[in-house]
Amino acid sequence: MESNVRFLEGNFRGLQHLGIPVTDLSRTIDFYTRLGFNNIHRNHVDEPGGRVEVAFMEQRGVVIEFYHVTEMEREEIRSRKDGHIILPLMWKMWRRPTGN
Repeated sequence: MESNVRFLEGNFRGLQHLGIPVTDLSRTIDFYTRLGFNNIHRNHVDEPGGRVEVAFMEQRGVVIEFYHVTEMEREEIRSRKDGHIILPLMWKMWRRPTGN
């Protein structure tokens, strides 16, 4: 654990976004739009177990990623009851152009 803490020293510069699994992406987008968030990106990823729908909502520099996953993945998420956090450095490594 200590080596992980040392890695973050000098590397942690902020939070890029939070990821939250949802059961109904359209309803989630509607709800957060009514709270003043803007839908800045919506896409999908085809996985072997099915399609994962993704939307990024933003307000005042806060970005939340909502993702509607396959049923198999949903069961795994229910068992751990958390989302994920992407740091700016990791986002740059993960992100690829989508043509949008």
